[in-house]
Amino acid sequence: MLAPRIIPHSYETWNKKWGAPFGRDLPVSRFWEKCLPGKLMTYLQGPFSIQPNSGTRKFEYPWAFYSTPLEPGMKVVDLGGGLGGFQFVLAKQKLQVVNVDPGMKSKGRGWRCDSTMMKKMNLAWRTRVELRNCTMSEARLDSGSYDRVFCISVLEHLPEMEYVSSVKAALECLKVGGYFIITADLFLDLVPFTTRPTNAYGSNHKIADLVRWPGVEVVAGCLDQLYGSTSFSKDSIQSSLSQFLIGDYPALIQCLVLHKVQ
Repeated sequence: MLAPRIIPHSYETWNKKWGAPFGRDLPVSRFWEKCLPGKLMTYLQGPFSIQPNSGTRKFEYPWAFYSTPLEPGMKVVDLGGGLGGFQFVLAKQKLQVVNVDPGMKSKGRGWRCDSTMMKKMNLAWRTRVELRNCTMSEARLDSGSYDRVFCISVLEHLPEMEYVSSVKAALECLKVGGYFIITADLFLDLVPFTTRPTNAYGSNHKIADLVRWPGVEVVAGCLDQLYGSTSFSKDSIQSSLSQFLIGDYPALIQCLVLHKVQ
């Protein structure tokens, strides 16, 4: 499915609760900046105030959170979590969270995501997110040990080989019965809408190919709206653009949940 232009009220409520996707806009913020310690300001602004975000995350974060049932104690991976707030929200729900992110080694598109920064952020939010400062294929996560893998607007930034290896590693670390929860940008200035193959942010991988991966089934995602599906029509998408949420790049947001069945 593609993210709709109008988001559900429950998503707006979730965003307000956690200050997503840009951090809480505190009233008379300049006054508070002068009067309050920096650490307290960070705490008040919330975990989404650290890393800049696209406006489309106002749909992506709550959609990913509500896409499958979550229970305390579950082991989850935030693939490419960077310094984003979503990992800390998951940890506040008493999930065991591993953030797999290479940081500044991510071919120039990374954030200063390292052990020092993670320690500071865990202290700020009173969480215990574990950082694996590497790519997904290098993370050495125990096979069949995780309940969820979240991948929010990451795959489109990866070169083809790393894209394939990351998907493979994500599915390998999931338990049978676990879920791979994916959002991915669909850039409107690239193939299949133009002849241009890449831009500064990445490329349009054929996300629909993932539904044919061995051992998985689709539990959420309209195939007609996923690039790579035989029923995908660029003309149909373009003629319905007013119905969809469009990012600043510009890009639409593809959403997909895969259930590992074997």
